[in-house]
Amino acid sequence: HALSAVEDALRLSDAVVLRSFRRVRARLKDDGTEVTTADRAAERVLRRAFGAAFPGDAISGEEYGGEATTRGWGWMLD
Repeated sequence: HALSAVEDALRLSDAVVLRSFRRVRARLKDDGTEVTTADRAAERVLRRAFGAAFPGDAISGEEYGGEATTRGWGWMLD
């Protein structure tokens, strides 16, 4: 179950990123690094998919932060 849920989430994320191919728009984050609209959209898709497949697991990502967990599973998105 877990592996297929992760694979499904990654396919959804890939589709989002590929729609932006050759049309990338980026901005600077507060730390001076770049983030693209595709980066942010892909993380949103992954958060929804992982949240639905693994309710109760912690989710943390580069673009939207999150929280660490001391018990259970945690997902790091980058």
